[in-house]
Amino acid sequence: MSDLNSVKREIEAEARRLFPGAVRRVEWLGYGDAPVIEPGEILPQFVLAEPAGLHGTNVKRMLRGFQEAHTPALKRFRLELAGRWPQIRHLGVTFEDDRGRRSGGMIQALDDEHGPQGHDRGIPVTVRLEAAELEIADRLITTGVATSRAEALRWALGRWRDGR
Repeated sequence: MSDLNSVKREIEAEARRLFPGAVRRVEWLGYGDAPVIEPGEILPQFVLAEPAGLHGTNVKRMLRGFQEAHTPALKRFRLELAGRWPQIRHLGVTFEDDRGRRSGGMIQALDDEHGPQGHDRGIPVTVRLEAAELEIADRLITTGVATSRAEALRWALGRWRDGR
């Protein structure tokens, strides 16, 4: 657990360095906290200070303002998260005003911005699973057959394709 704690501290310090004054804190979510989080995955949710003058505006506008103000640092940070820590596949963002009230939020896959890194990674596909199907995919992860839900589905499709 100390290794995970050091990862968390390192990510939080880097976020505060890259986005000075914007990051209030980082909340850490795990499997079971949100449907998108897979077994073994952790999700940093960045609680950002609500931008001055944008109180009461929609979250998309606040997020767009944050992205425009920090574009180069944000791209670098996303790539670093995806490259260094395989247990982080998504990140969350929410805004908070000076009274501690939240203004919505979003969770995004780290590879959404850049797409697959080369054709050998395949084509990303979105699929909705029913509870029983999700349980099977997660069981394949926890038993070590797959490292992600996507890999579990590829494994199952490969077995079907090969007639096993």
